[in-house]
Amino acid sequence: MKNEFVNLTGLKKGSIEAFSTLYRLYWKKVYHFARLYTPSLSDAEDAVQETFIKLWNNREQIDESKSIENYLFIITRNHLFNLLEKKKYEARLQLTALQALDIEASDNATEQLQLSELRKHINDIVNSLPPRQKEVFLMSRTQHLSHAEIAVRLTISQRAVERHVYLALRTLKKKLEALYGEQTAALLYCLL
Repeated sequence: MKNEFVNLTGLKKGSIEAFSTLYRLYWKKVYHFARLYTPSLSDAEDAVQETFIKLWNNREQIDESKSIENYLFIITRNHLFNLLEKKKYEARLQLTALQALDIEASDNATEQLQLSELRKHINDIVNSLPPRQKEVFLMSRTQHLSHAEIAVRLTISQRAVERHVYLALRTLKKKLEALYGEQTAALLYCLL
């Protein structure tokens, strides 16, 4: 398609107009393609955004002789596969954390006391976080929502969600280090 060639040439040169034209031509196709891989509307919308960000960031490496549509679909597919792997990894970590914190079946009174004390410290630290940071962190860790889902629910950017979670985890790590020492805190931090 000649129009596509012109847009790719312009895109490679950094033309916002060429990028906008490509976006208008392909965003629906990318969205419908993403929906084949994920039932989540927000993940599909996020995939569109990430695909076009990557297209813009890598515009100078685009091969104009190849189909831009195929290129966009490959970016989208890879993004969604990475997201799925990340979610699987987070689910495994959360399961491990739940198992580690759910030693309640133990009859050992000392373990029960230590577990209770640990839970209290974590709850105290979380409760001391700034209100929005606490809200985002709890949505992420207790409701198991993705950053994109939290962003939609709170009408904030996904970057803001990522920043809140990062700051909350950093605070938890520092305070757990002060309470339990660096090695124990590192283990506990991995479970959060």
